[in-house]
Amino acid sequence: MTNEQVNRVIEIARKYGNFQCVPCSVEIQDYLKAEGINAKLIKISTETNRLPFSIITNPKGSDRPIATNGFHQGIVITTQTELGSTNIVFDNIYSEGIPLDDWLNSFGGPLVEDFGGEFLVTETSF
Repeated sequence: MTNEQVNRVIEIARKYGNFQCVPCSVEIQDYLKAEGINAKLIKISTETNRLPFSIITNPKGSDRPIATNGFHQGIVITTQTELGSTNIVFDNIYSEGIPLDDWLNSFGGPLVEDFGGEFLVTETSF
């Protein structure tokens, strides 16, 4: 990806606020497809939509909900650096992008923090 393309993804992600992960990721995905760039849609899920278990918080340990429907999603883009490739996630929370492992570890909620559950993580290439 060129710097211009990365900047366009950031610009798209910045347009969306809390609870807007789906339209954000759809617009980023549409842009990347139009540019011929392969990426992945990543989704974390509590596998339930029943409160309070469906609440996802960010940052982990906070009481700031970013989802109450049991899932959150973003777009994973593989970028090349001098040190090799890095997977970066862009979404409505991390519009500037964040390394994939950091993204996965940044979310919490009652299911994970209070009841020892785990998020189901799915990735779909496009």
